Parts: sequence; structure tokens; C-alpha cells
Amino acid sequence: LESMDCVIAGESSTGENAVSLSEKERPDLVLMDIRLAGKLNGIQAAKQISDLYGTPIVFMSAYEYENDPEYAEIKSFRGYLSKPVASHDIEPYIEQIRKDN
Repeated sequence: LESMDCVIAGESSTGENAVSLSEKERPDLVLMDIRLAGKLNGIQAAKQISDLYGTPIVFMSAYEYENDPEYAEIKSFRGYLSKPVASHDIEPYIEQIRKDN
């Protein structure tokens, strides 16, 4: 991300902290893992962040969710990337955010 001239606002291992960090930093884009510690998983935290701040969310996960009931909700966000994620996977999302802003 830094090689694409992005500023990293922070990282979080819990959904609750991800929401709090998003409130404080107001990032242009959130890269969200689906499995997080805490009471909120990544999908629940993403819903809150999106609803409260309108921040675009791109999910990243090592797990396949096509057969998961929450997959429909994942598809309603900006994107989904399977881990491992390379910079060329994220770059189109970064470029789109820059065009939108």
C-alpha cells in the first residue's frame, strides 16, 4: 500500500476497534478481514463502518464464502479478495477510490 502512495491509518484485530479506528481516522478505503476477534466479525464491523461513514470496504479472506449465508452481504460491498493478496489485486480498488474522490 505504501508503494502506491497510500497512508495506512491503522490496523485492528477486532471488529469493535475497526469501527472505532474508522471513526477516528475516516479512511478512504477499508481492507477488512472477515474473521476478526471480538464480538463483531468483519462483516458486522463493515456494515457499521459503511452505514456510519459511507466508507468503501474491500474484504480479504483466506476462506471461501460462496456457500456461506453471509456471502450475499459480502457481495454488496466494494469487493472481495482471496488471500494471499498482492498489490496488483488491490491496485484497481485504490485507483477507483482516487477517481471517485
